[in-house]
Amino acid sequence: KNIAHRYGPFIIESVLASREEQLNKYIELGGDPNTVNKYRAGAIHYTVTHSDLPVYGTLDRLVKAGADPNLKDEEDDTALNLVIKSPRLREDGQMTKCVELLVDAGASSDIQNWDGKDAFTLAEEKGYKDIVKILKKKTPRPQKDDINSPNANGLCPIHEATLIESSTQRHSKINSLIARGVEISRQIASSGNTALHLCAENDYGETATVLLDNHIDYTIKNKKGKTAYDIAKDMGHQSVVIAIQQKKEGIHENWQKARKKTKFCAIL
Repeated sequence: KNIAHRYGPFIIESVLASREEQLNKYIELGGDPNTVNKYRAGAIHYTVTHSDLPVYGTLDRLVKAGADPNLKDEEDDTALNLVIKSPRLREDGQMTKCVELLVDAGASSDIQNWDGKDAFTLAEEKGYKDIVKILKKKTPRPQKDDINSPNANGLCPIHEATLIESSTQRHSKINSLIARGVEISRQIASSGNTALHLCAENDYGETATVLLDNHIDYTIKNKKGKTAYDIAKDMGHQSVVIAIQQKKEGIHENWQKARKKTKFCAIL
């Protein structure tokens, strides 16, 4: 873990400096290809926007080294979005194969950036019919209602996303669903559990914070009469206990401030 953390920034620097040998060196040393800088940008983003290295070959190298194709930059753009936005890649004919590479590696076409635009929207706006065709074939555009519909096991997309083993992929999928308007507090019909209950069972503290920051209802009880907090406390999963406690304290603090403000206005 320390090695991955130590050499990760050098992977970004290698891409920015367009030094292929150096990039390969730090990947082979075990650097984390998902490291991001203070701008929340990683090597996979800079490969498209700020490097003279061959884009397709470098993306392929990074993905094979474990780079997350759904990693978002400061403006919530993924590498797929950036490829479609790149005039350079369109002009030199690399866009099509770069899009195919990324979607084959698991890139989602429905992740929206700050402007509320996903890969489909970007391609459609630019009139890239070939790119739209690829996206439709490889990553069919889901209907809006699908994001709240349960699968054969009774799990809705928000529950499935919460159970993804990789935290990076888990958060990427959850954020994508949130951007599309998912019903975040939806319960599993058979158990009454919400995504927050699942976090409590699995000790996913960071994921619980993501859900709480997006206003999941932490007061919901499952069919056994347990809230997510109850489950986390019973199982000794302190990361989730702390996340929920901090949310409660934040709400209480805001309520106290609002109360003081109301009293002040009344006096005036």
